[in-house]
Amino acid sequence: MLQMMKPKPLALATAILAYAAAWAIDEAPPASQLWGGAPSSPGLTFRAESTLLPLGGDCAIYPDLTRFDRNADAGNPFHDKAAWLRRLDRMKTLRMNALVLLHYHPFALFVDYGDRYPEATYLTPDQLRAKQDMLRWLIAEAQSRGIRLYFLTYNIWLPAGFARAHGIEQSAVDSPLTREYTAWTVAKFFQTFPDFGGLIMHAAESPPGCADFVEHGVVAGLRRVTPRPHFILWDWCSYPWQVKQVLSSYDGPKGFMSYLQYEQFFASKADPRIRQMAELSDNRQAIALGGPKAGNSYLLFANPEMVHDVLADFHRNLGRGIVMEALDQPGRWLATSAFCRYSWAPGEAYRDGFWEDMLADRYGSRDLARPLLTLFKEASLVLSSQMKLTHSQSGAFCPQAGMPLIQVLEMGSISTYIFENAQALGVDGFIHPNMGLCIPSHDWGPYVLPVRQYVMGLIPDVAERKQRLSAWLAQDRSLGFQPQPAQSGAVTPLDVAAELDGHVARAQAAMAEVSRLKDSETSARDELALMLDYAAKNIALGEFYVHKDRAAVAWERYRVLGTPSDATLCTAELASSVKAWRSYAALGDRLDPGGVWYQNSVFCYPPPWSQTDFWNNYSAAHCTRMAELTPLWEREVEAVRERLAGAQTPAEREALVPPLMDEIVPWLPGGRLVASIDFEGDDSKLVRIAADSGRLTDDQAEVVDGKRSLVGDSRKTGREWTEYMTTDPSVVHFRPKTRYQIRLRYRVLDGGDGKFRPPFAMALRSPKGGDVGDMRMWGRPSGTVSERVFTARTGDFGDYFLFLSIHGQAAIAVDDIAIQELP
Repeated sequence: MLQMMKPKPLALATAILAYAAAWAIDEAPPASQLWGGAPSSPGLTFRAESTLLPLGGDCAIYPDLTRFDRNADAGNPFHDKAAWLRRLDRMKTLRMNALVLLHYHPFALFVDYGDRYPEATYLTPDQLRAKQDMLRWLIAEAQSRGIRLYFLTYNIWLPAGFARAHGIEQSAVDSPLTREYTAWTVAKFFQTFPDFGGLIMHAAESPPGCADFVEHGVVAGLRRVTPRPHFILWDWCSYPWQVKQVLSSYDGPKGFMSYLQYEQFFASKADPRIRQMAELSDNRQAIALGGPKAGNSYLLFANPEMVHDVLADFHRNLGRGIVMEALDQPGRWLATSAFCRYSWAPGEAYRDGFWEDMLADRYGSRDLARPLLTLFKEASLVLSSQMKLTHSQSGAFCPQAGMPLIQVLEMGSISTYIFENAQALGVDGFIHPNMGLCIPSHDWGPYVLPVRQYVMGLIPDVAERKQRLSAWLAQDRSLGFQPQPAQSGAVTPLDVAAELDGHVARAQAAMAEVSRLKDSETSARDELALMLDYAAKNIALGEFYVHKDRAAVAWERYRVLGTPSDATLCTAELASSVKAWRSYAALGDRLDPGGVWYQNSVFCYPPPWSQTDFWNNYSAAHCTRMAELTPLWEREVEAVRERLAGAQTPAEREALVPPLMDEIVPWLPGGRLVASIDFEGDDSKLVRIAADSGRLTDDQAEVVDGKRSLVGDSRKTGREWTEYMTTDPSVVHFRPKTRYQIRLRYRVLDGGDGKFRPPFAMALRSPKGGDVGDMRMWGRPSGTVSERVFTARTGDFGDYFLFLSIHGQAAIAVDDIAIQELP
């Protein structure tokens, strides 16, 4: 059955994002330039870069990489020695001493299971020998440059053949058999490759908190190896006592790893939870994992001062090592250099002049260097500023894809955020259950007021102001946020917009100066042009959010205070945000003409929304061009204008809700019609209707359009999930790897009792490949008549069908279903 949507494991999603550019690495600056005046010994002794191991390895979760598993020719990136040498030479210049290879279970690619576990064997003897020889070569080449290799793996994961032979799942099976298999496999790997550096592993996500398995499966295997490999426990999904349990069971070199800033790079300090975890688990040698990824993907990040401040703060708070992520994207050489310089010298004072000298040498113009550094620094801070007001640390949050007005109003600020998939904050002060970070987000600086809290603070009547603020604080806390009463000196949403506006203005001034001078530069012209385009893209996105934030404040002031000029201001600011978006989309689509991969939280049911609601509504969009999103924001302006104009009385204003995502999604032109179903005639043969929950109706109180509609009614089924209609795959064909758009009109007959929110769902499903599609769940009050537009991209299978279902007890009538294949 369709479940509430959960995105891919976040580290995996990040790895796949990074993989796209993993073999197109920017050249490092000359060593003499980067290391001039550096201390003789490093402040962070472990300095690593991470990348995805480009092999499937019998893991179904890497379907796109399995084509590289078995061959050893030039088309296999793992066997591309020239690419590895370029990476290793660059890492040597940057004084990195470790390369971390991400993979769920890499051992099946390198371990000879022989007679011990023949059912786990994945490769033929010749294929295995080729992989082993390549890994030995890579270990030796890395070692000659002072670099050691590490695996970053997940628990619990098993080869498919092993799982089939024993009648178990590939993941999350903790038993004496799987513990001994894992211990033997880990030991065998390090005995086969004694010069391999070590293993990084968390007690998660299969299942979360499997500390006993790690102790008795993984650590038990490491203890069979002499000398002991380096073991690092990642604290993802672990409580402090579990970190302490695992590490205290190991007698070799060890440490723990935590997120530098979880998945986003949003503040000029390290996550305060690193020190807290170190102290609570009796560890004093913390390693951090992180870098400018997630919300920084497809954007410029080139701010060495922010990198300095984060790493200096990390070092002061027990930091002794770092695994740098997403530094292999085009145009990231400056950020990479800053990460490496300040990993080596975290106590060093920051100087603009150091980086201006580097820019002058790289681009051949000293006059150009100063405005160029200003441009890069200011443009890089656009999303960092925005994420103070609309905050998430989740890698599933991609604000570079824009946000509707309602999300700006409903998201928590950096000061009220805990964690999206938190079920509850326990009396012990930890997040339960432990699926993710287990310590709640702590103070990141001045208190940032969410839009609603700020506007309620403007209510002139003291009694009403206090009453409304008190009710809002109570509701927000019940939803999993942790808002506080407004403090003296609190940062308002308009302060955030002004800060953003300042970054944009200073970046634009610097860009004008760079444009005047750049003809004088003599080197790296193509690279500089690329970075300038990305900077211009950041600037346009900053303008989009300046106007979006101001529109949100104006909307809420009109709703709460009723000032007519705020209604006009709201639509004017939204119109300005659309203009900025058009510039942003034009730049973005020129830089990434094939589209980009991103996730965002897309709600199709009214607020209030909890932290868990945000998590469950993250939706992946693959290969989307930003211009395809422009019609959303254009339609949003018109919908907002209509709603504001129709709300004149206090009661009407109080009921105002900005348009939801599914209310502004357009029906894209140019598609090929696959099926049209209006339930009036023979087209009903295109679908299968469940006898216990679906029926055709001609009752005009239920009909959506025409003479007949289909009713889905789960109120008598007694099931949590009720599937009331599917298309017949023998008649309605969905092709593999193709994008489709589905539209239907609906009338809500019974919006449900609220136990399951939202109740209505649709998606494309393959019995082999599962469900696909964005915004697949929605809800509206009883009596609502509206339509849904839904987009889905099929996978590798040819057996997809459209299904409609209900979560809980509710009833809905649907009609005029159109299915089109998009170009």
